[in-house]
Amino acid sequence: MSLTRQIPSGAGPALDVLRGHKRPKELPSRDHNASVRVNGTYLRPLRWRDIGSDKKQRLFCPLGLYTKAESPCPKPGDVPGVLADVAESFMLWWDEQTDAVAAVEAVWPAL
Repeated sequence: MSLTRQIPSGAGPALDVLRGHKRPKELPSRDHNASVRVNGTYLRPLRWRDIGSDKKQRLFCPLGLYTKAESPCPKPGDVPGVLADVAESFMLWWDEQTDAVAAVEAVWPAL
């Protein structure tokens, strides 16, 4: 598989924030019950799982991995240092992706 499309050029500032942090050690999965609506279709997006100290499972999107994010999957206006339209552009692209390896490699290229 591969990317559904290239990362939008307007998402560059979101990539800069993410690339300033370590690449996740594990790949995200679509093996969960969460869904998002993308272009009129409901999809199970790629997410990382974490069991919090409260024993509840949380699902993280890439911007939720950012240390200053306010939640595991923040809304576009809730990512400090990233304008809402920039975050939304990136989030929509991410939620379209079906190939975890290709998506992670596009965001955090191996050196």
